[in-house]
Order: sequence, then C-alpha cells, then structure tokens
Amino acid sequence: MLMTGSELLLRGRTAYEARDWVTAFESLSDADGLEQLSAVDLEMCALAAFLTGHNEEFRRCLGRAYQEYLARREDRAAARAAFWLGFEAGNQGDGIKASAWLSRAERHLIEQPEECAERGYVLLARVPQLLASRRYDEALRLASQAERLAERCADEDLLAFAAHARGVSLLRLGEVRQGMEVLDETLLALASSEPFPIVAGLVYCSVISACRSLFDLQRMHSWTDALGSWCAAQPGLVPYAGECKVYHSELLQLKGQWQEALAEVEEVIALDTLNSQRVLGLAAYQLGELRRLRGEREEAEAAFMEAHRLGHDPQPGLALLWLEGGAADAAANALRRALQEATDEQRRARLLPAYIRSLLALERLEEAGEASRQLTAIAHGVSSGNDQAANLLEAMAQEWSGRAELAAGRATAALAALRSACDQYQRLGDEYDMACARLAIGEACRELGDDETATLELSAARSCFERLGAKNELKATAQLLDASEPIGPRLSPRERQVLALVAAGMTNRSIAQELELSARTVDRHLSNIFDKLSVSSRAAAAVRGVELGLVPAQGEG
Repeated sequence: MLMTGSELLLRGRTAYEARDWVTAFESLSDADGLEQLSAVDLEMCALAAFLTGHNEEFRRCLGRAYQEYLARREDRAAARAAFWLGFEAGNQGDGIKASAWLSRAERHLIEQPEECAERGYVLLARVPQLLASRRYDEALRLASQAERLAERCADEDLLAFAAHARGVSLLRLGEVRQGMEVLDETLLALASSEPFPIVAGLVYCSVISACRSLFDLQRMHSWTDALGSWCAAQPGLVPYAGECKVYHSELLQLKGQWQEALAEVEEVIALDTLNSQRVLGLAAYQLGELRRLRGEREEAEAAFMEAHRLGHDPQPGLALLWLEGGAADAAANALRRALQEATDEQRRARLLPAYIRSLLALERLEEAGEASRQLTAIAHGVSSGNDQAANLLEAMAQEWSGRAELAAGRATAALAALRSACDQYQRLGDEYDMACARLAIGEACRELGDDETATLELSAARSCFERLGAKNELKATAQLLDASEPIGPRLSPRERQVLALVAAGMTNRSIAQELELSARTVDRHLSNIFDKLSVSSRAAAAVRGVELGLVPAQGEG
C-alpha cells in the first residue's frame, strides 16, 4: 500500500530522530515529491542526503530551505544555511562558491544581535583559510572569539566546532600539550551529547588526523574506536565511515594485521562514489603502502599513482618503492623535493626516514647523518610538548640514528640506539618496525664480531617477516643468515668490495670511480678496514684479506 505524503513525512522525521539516515533521506525525498516540505523539513532532508553520500541532493534541499528562510525573512536561519552550503563547497574545493555563500551569511547578520550563535559560525568559516596561510595567531583569535560566543549563546554545536578550531590552531602554533588537551575535552563533550552530525563527524576525523600527524598512537587508537562506534550507531552513514576505515587500516597495519588492513581500505575504495576525493586519496595511498610492504610492486605503483591523481602526495611510499627497485637516486631526489615543500615538522618527520634510507643506499653518509639529526630534533620537539605522542616518533628517530651510525662504521653507538628503538616499537605493538630494528641490530652485532647474537636477532626478524609476508625484508634477512654467503669476519659488503679493489692494485681515486663513491667515502672505508683487520697499510690489508679468504689470491677467480 502506497504511503501518503503526510505518512512519508512522519516516517522521515521519525527516522531522522533515530539517526537512521537512509530511511530519513528516502522518506523525506519521497514526501517532497508529493507535497511541499517546510524549510525545517528540507534542512532535515539535506542533512540526511549529506550523511548518505548524496551531495547534490544536499545542495539542492538546503538551497531550497535557504530560499524559504529568505522569503520568510528569517535571517539567522538563512545565515546558518548559507554557512553550511559554503562549508560544503569549501570541502569540495570550490573556493569561489564557498566565499560567495559566506558573504551572504554575513549580509544576513547585519541587523541581527551581536550575541547570536550564527556570528560564531561565520567567524569559524575563516579559520581554515587562515591555517592554510599559516596565520595561526589570527586563527586562534577567531576560534577563541567564536568559543566565547558559543558559551554565551549556549550553542553546544558551535561550542564543539569552535573548541576544535582553537585546539587545531594551538597545535599549529607548536602548543602541542595544550592543543591536545582542548581536543580531548571537545571529543569527551561530544560523546556525552547529541551534536549536529556534521559537526561531530568533522571534529572526530580532524582530531584523529591531528593524532596521526603527531604519531600519537594511543590517542589515535582511542578516538578511532570512538568514531567507529559513533558511525556504527548510524545506519547508512557515509562521509566519516570511509575516513574511519582508512585510519583503522593504518592501525591494523602497525599491529601486523596486514590482511585485515587490506580489507578495510579496499572496502573504502570499492565505495568510491560515496566517498570524497580526499578520503579516496588517503585510501589509495594506504593501499599502496600495504602492497609495497608485501612486495607487490606493480599493484603498489598503481595505487600510488591513483593517490596522486586524486590529489594525495604519494611520498614517501612511491620513493620507497623506487628505492626497493634499485632507483636510489630517483628516490632521494623525489624525497628531497618533498622535504623542501613540506610546510610543517610533522610532514617532514614522515619523509625523513625514507630520505635517510635512500641516502644510505647511495652511501651519502654525511647527508644521512644530518637528516637523522633533523629527525631527532623533531622527535624531541614533539616529545617536549606531548608525552603521549613521543613513543613512535622517538622510536623512528632512534632507529634511523642507529642505522646512520652503523653505516658510518660506529657499530657500538648504533647498537644502543637500535635497541632503544626496538624496545619502544615492542611497547607500541609495532611488529614490522620492531623486526626491521632487529635486522639492523643483527647487522651491528655481526660488525662487532658477535655472530651468535646476530643470528638470534636475524632469526627473530625473519620469523616476523615470514608471518607478515614482507617479501623484501625477508629476502634481505635470509641473505644475512645464509651461511653459504658469509659477510666475512667483520667487514661489511661494501668494505669487502673496496678491499678487493685495493688487492687488485687500484688507487683510491680509481676505486671511487669504479664504485661511484666520493673519495672521502673510500677513505673512510679504508680506515674502517685497517681498524678491523688490525693493519696500517694498503699492502698489509690486501695480504690479510687473502689470508682470511675475504678476497681471492692473485690468479684466482
């Protein structure tokens, strides 16, 4: 039996109150075809449309509500509708329409009382642009002003929106602890109220993004779980569910649950017409990372290219893919460019480990050391502002400092840093990075002549890589463990190459040209060789190398 317009309208309103957005949108849309909806009902239909991924219907219905408010001279309601239309246009990247709607909202408030919540929304509309132009003090001032106005007007939605903007502004100013405290309080307030869903979803996703940028895994876990529960309680919710799944995929990846992480992100991509371009870009990049870690080069490259097409920077993942394919120069160049363009320390912290890795592959050790010191400085800066955020970033800084020390021939110093990194990764439950640190620890122990401990560490790393399916790292670890391919008593593979060329009678300059190294790097390798073999001359090193079987005797091979 067909329902009347009044019955559909009642069903839509009931579903709206129950946060059943699919039923609400379908019923209100059907009712709209049978009778003229009021401005309030059109607003409800618009919100349900937005939350179920029907953005065109959102614009159409809210635009009609706006016109109805204008006709009835309800300027404050018109201003609020104009704000949300401008907000959605800004999210879609249409700055011209966003600015036009904001101007309309301001015009409708000219004759309204100073103490009205709508003025707070207009103030907040300017914050994203101020943050983008790095005018953080001004953004903080407007957010604080809007927050005070929300308190006086008792508008909980505006209060949450404004407090969130204040917290983000504080983070951008480097006030990490204070900013995170504000954001924590904002989310706790949301959990105990019934906020406007667009406000709640925006704040949840923005706070999780902030936690992610600060490498704050504890908060990221907590608020991602809260967002997941909030999304699950609202059937058909689209805009924030996709972003939640991408963040959850990243957390699953860190836990070593790669198959589950893949399933989460592939679900987001499968629903591409329901997610924003920004969320799809995040999802494509995460898919590329998971494919790269599993050694699936072609699939990883395709995913990174898709992320780039969608406007998401494919670095550092794409550069690491090139590096693993042997294109170290291309990787280093791309990462150097990305670092030059990075506008905040958190972005630099995500790029620096890959950059250090590419520099070490090229044996540009001084540059690698400088980059590792930059990463350590960023980690210490975050740590001083927020103890909870320090763990992962500190572990990364320790690991890459240790790797740089190891490449420079300072195995003892390297070992201390690498063990610290390994311990922190273990506390965080980050299995893959812990195994990578153990691989480096094994190399350091071997450099120091402790082959038994090296074997223990390398075996533990191999077991983890086997379980995860990390093909590249598994191959590297197997090579180090393979007794048929000994690295030598104490010489690294590169040092053995240099020693072989010394034994062949080549000069330092010729060796540098042959191996595409700098003369200084060759000198450093020779110094390390002399120390490890307890000799003081090139001739003695060549003789000792033959005696130990590190290089073939003349006339052999």
